[in-house]
Amino acid sequence: MIDVFKFTGIRRRQLIGIKWCDIDIDDKKLYLNAKFSKNGSANIIPINQNLVDHFIILKKHSRASIQGQVFNITEFIKKYKGDQMTEEHVSRLFVKWSNKIGVLVSSHRFRHTMTTQIANSGCNLKSLQRLLGHSDIKTTLEYVEINIDDLRKIQSILR
Repeated sequence: MIDVFKFTGIRRRQLIGIKWCDIDIDDKKLYLNAKFSKNGSANIIPINQNLVDHFIILKKHSRASIQGQVFNITEFIKKYKGDQMTEEHVSRLFVKWSNKIGVLVSSHRFRHTMTTQIANSGCNLKSLQRLLGHSDIKTTLEYVEINIDDLRKIQSILR
């Protein structure tokens, strides 16, 4: 689950919406259902080999059908009630992990971090916008965090 957030930047609502039929292992693609997106649009995003490997292992241990939810903590840990994982389950996991390590972490923090790293690598911002599923590039730019070293580089241009 953590690697999915790390490598895709999807929202927790999108994570709980992923079904086994949404993962294309051969073409390394992930379908994100419009029902679980913020803007009501479906999206297809690439997945890297790390995620492919994780999905293959997870599928071996899952009892879910092809239409079943991929990330379903209720299937593995009985204290989580219900038959489907919810956004609240995801949030509670991050609170638990944050308390354990003493650092605030969240699925949305992964989204901001990934966006900043990709933007700072010199990537095409339109591609980044598409990956994140934003309808407006301004929204994508709001996710990019400025750091002092970038400001120093810009300032060093001046003589």
